[in-house]
Amino acid sequence: MTNTVDDSRPDHSDVEPGSTALPTGSGVAVAALALGLAAIVFAPIPFISFIALFVALAGVITGIIAAARRSRRKTLWVVGLVLSLVALPIAVGVSFASVYVTSTVFTRLSAGIENGFARGLFGNAPVSVSVHGAGNDTISIAPADGAGSYGVARITADGPGRITIVALDQNGVESELLLDEEGPYTGTVLFNLFTDVEVKQFRIEAKGTWTVETLPVAELSALEGGETFEGVGDDVLFYEGPRASASFEATRGDAWLWTTLSTADFDCETDPGEVCVFEIADDGAFIQVYSTGSWTLRVGPAATGGSIVARG
Repeated sequence: MTNTVDDSRPDHSDVEPGSTALPTGSGVAVAALALGLAAIVFAPIPFISFIALFVALAGVITGIIAAARRSRRKTLWVVGLVLSLVALPIAVGVSFASVYVTSTVFTRLSAGIENGFARGLFGNAPVSVSVHGAGNDTISIAPADGAGSYGVARITADGPGRITIVALDQNGVESELLLDEEGPYTGTVLFNLFTDVEVKQFRIEAKGTWTVETLPVAELSALEGGETFEGVGDDVLFYEGPRASASFEATRGDAWLWTTLSTADFDCETDPGEVCVFEIADDGAFIQVYSTGSWTLRVGPAATGGSIVARG
């Protein structure tokens, strides 16, 4: 009888004595575990989470492959697969948050730089500030364009009843009567008009709700030569251009105009049908209008002759 050798059995001659050969799929199971561990560690870290996202995807795929091959190292690929599945949504969320925060920071930084260059005040860009309240109160306030400048306040009072606002200096002493009108009221007014007194607070007496917003000059309605501006109620305008003539007319209700930084500080009160004529210096002017109705302001060639000539 002839003995034959069965060569179909696997050759383990390269396996050292005492060692055990890895079963099929063991390498894939180890890879799944390694990828899962890496993904769960780096997923919560901003920006690195982008890499962790792909690592988690690779861990999920590797874990599925290990399961398909029925790896005997089941514990390894199951743990790796679970870690990758947990890391995946964390990496997605952190990545989106990183993009959002970065975008917001750059947007605000860009806006601040543009505003700073436009105003020539880089690092101290003026911004609007709103204060909301109800009834009587005293609020801190400051011109949006910085200490020593004229202040502009947009005021809204809801409901009936009188609203009175008095400007106070740093010692709480009254410096200006800003507003004393029946509500409801919406208008824009100047404050901090006197160079020897700095307005620090507004004392508000009202029966309903109100809003006080300080505005930078850049947000005012701008006047140019040859332009006609029509408005209603109290408003503040700013003219910056060459020396020009101007005319002011109350078209409905009575109106009062006051201007500064012109050839002379003056005021002019008109009734419907009356026109006030004045000149604006080439260094510009703030123009405050108080009116119970509508009015028209013309500058430069658009200005018309009138029955009242304003003198400083």
